[in-house]
Amino acid sequence: MGRPTDEYLGAANFRIFVSGINDPMDGFIKMSGLKATTEEMKFKHGMDSAVRHGAGRHDYEDIVLERAYSGVSEFYNWRKRIEAGVFDIRTMTIQFMDTGNNPRATFILGEAWPFLWEMDELDSGVSKVAIERITIAYEMWTIG
Repeated sequence: MGRPTDEYLGAANFRIFVSGINDPMDGFIKMSGLKATTEEMKFKHGMDSAVRHGAGRHDYEDIVLERAYSGVSEFYNWRKRIEAGVFDIRTMTIQFMDTGNNPRATFILGEAWPFLWEMDELDSGVSKVAIERITIAYEMWTIG
């Protein structure tokens, strides 16, 4: 690695692979929002007095990824293509790495795209790392 921001990484981190981008993106320190829900559908069969419960539509919460900003702008550039009107959805793979830099869990997101890219407030009076935050919408996920 050898980037100045590497010293801010904790014992475990994330590595991201995005279809169409050759190099893996590493240094992610936080991921939130990996959540899948299914609508509960209540219905009744004919003259049956019991209310039945069935599965309806599936929904996936947006994922928020955070890392120390290092000037690498793959997500920013992807986001700019979206802003320019390019239909640019991709497959994303998120690997949770252990302290030995080995993958412990892999999450595969289908039909993913960044709908929000943001940077922490920059303050010259405070000595802290700037955090890049990327919010990803997607239509399905699996654990690989």
